[in-house]
Amino acid sequence: MGQGLAAESGASPTDIAAYYDAWAANDYDADVTSWGYDAPERVAAMVTRRLQEQPGQVLDAGCGTGRVGAALQALGVKDVIGGDFTPASVEAARRRNVYRERRPPRSERTALGSTTTSSPRSSAWACSRI
Repeated sequence: MGQGLAAESGASPTDIAAYYDAWAANDYDADVTSWGYDAPERVAAMVTRRLQEQPGQVLDAGCGTGRVGAALQALGVKDVIGGDFTPASVEAARRRNVYRERRPPRSERTALGSTTTSSPRSSAWACSRI
């Protein structure tokens, strides 16, 4: 049985990626802020604690519009790479200017499917997505 939005809606991974792409280009940040969504700040706090134990770079997998990256930067974490499957999300994250690098993850499959992602070795991975 599937999980998440795909299971709930019966949508394909491509449909879900298109949905997030359109949302990221328009109202995503305003919507999640109005909901009181604080996962980016909580994730950033956890990652910061992890980096105290093992310093290094952070891969923000599924960086979306860059909210985790902004929260990490506010806590003094600078070596962060952001990756997302949706171009509008990557562009929104680029505009925040909080990632050393932004890119779609390289993977064996397409958007939001099961993947084997190639990435640099990171001390911490951050992923918080609605």
